[in-house]
Amino acid sequence: MKRTPLVAAVAAALLTVTIAATPASAKPAAPPIDPGPTVVATGLLNPRGLDFAPNGTLYVAEAGSGGATDIGGGTFIGTTSRISAVDVTGALPAPAKPIVTGLISIAGQDGSAATGADGLSLQGGRILAIMTGAHQFVDRVPPGAVPADVLHAATSQLGRLLQANPSGHVRSIGDVGGLDFNYTLSCQTATPPCDPNTDFPDANPYGVLGLAGKTYVADAGANTLDVVRPNGSVQILAYLHDPGVNIVPFNDEVPTCVAQAGGQLYVGTLNGRLWRYDGTSTLQQVTISTPPGPPLVSIGGCTSDAAGNLYLSDQFGNDVWKVAPGGSATIVNAITDPSGIVFGADGYLYVSANSTTTNGQIMRLQP
Repeated sequence: MKRTPLVAAVAAALLTVTIAATPASAKPAAPPIDPGPTVVATGLLNPRGLDFAPNGTLYVAEAGSGGATDIGGGTFIGTTSRISAVDVTGALPAPAKPIVTGLISIAGQDGSAATGADGLSLQGGRILAIMTGAHQFVDRVPPGAVPADVLHAATSQLGRLLQANPSGHVRSIGDVGGLDFNYTLSCQTATPPCDPNTDFPDANPYGVLGLAGKTYVADAGANTLDVVRPNGSVQILAYLHDPGVNIVPFNDEVPTCVAQAGGQLYVGTLNGRLWRYDGTSTLQQVTISTPPGPPLVSIGGCTSDAAGNLYLSDQFGNDVWKVAPGGSATIVNAITDPSGIVFGADGYLYVSANSTTTNGQIMRLQP
């Protein structure tokens, strides 16, 4: 996310010695019968992005629990981030089976509030995961400050879009964080131009959406919407300008997720706003009409159903919202610390809960 205390600590320590899902393709064959919320899986390490494979397997990006190496400021680094698979068709809660392991993770001493593999999306039979950060954060690490294997993982993984298959083979297919970090060095004179920001340079790609022939990434540090093409090239499509009226105390938008609904692309932000991408460099803010009561505070994840409704996890507000095509919003359910969210072909919503802890859960909700 946008230079969180953890990511800021990582950047400072290493440089000087730190909300995804595809739209449902079909309506459920039968109406849901479980009002929920129901615990689908538990004991997850900072669970974030969720998505379903065509065969019905649910995949989850776990940001991990850091590691044994203290890099200062109460921040620890290791290779505990992973991608796991959950069978939601049997008895619940179901075990989460690690598919990809050994991914870089940065967290507090107790393993909470980790960053690592955060965004996740399925592109056909391929698993896409985005690693929060940028390799520039570790370019000046003094020799011996971090174990060689951990340093290699950080340098080769931070900010990368990874592609994996169900057998666990993984490869990097695009350096999103590296490109976005360089963009923020001089983005006020670049295209698209950015707002003056004392936190720059920064890059924390966080949300991902894989579509046919292209992959979209929301960078919570650079405040950009990016596209990664099959040849690995990365392009910044738009910069999210902060309108300046914020419920949470951020001085920028902090985009966390990308979703497609009704044939249009939407970006959600930790400042609680929803933006529609028009295919150029312009993003238009979507007016969300909430009923009297608690407001929509911050968007940590977003998905959609076949009818064009958007579903948003309100990470700081501890709710899941449904936003109809006209912008009318209602609360689906209260969920503690929700992040990743996906609409299943079975007609249920699946949400990462307790998503900044080492005892995270996946919850199933009736929409």
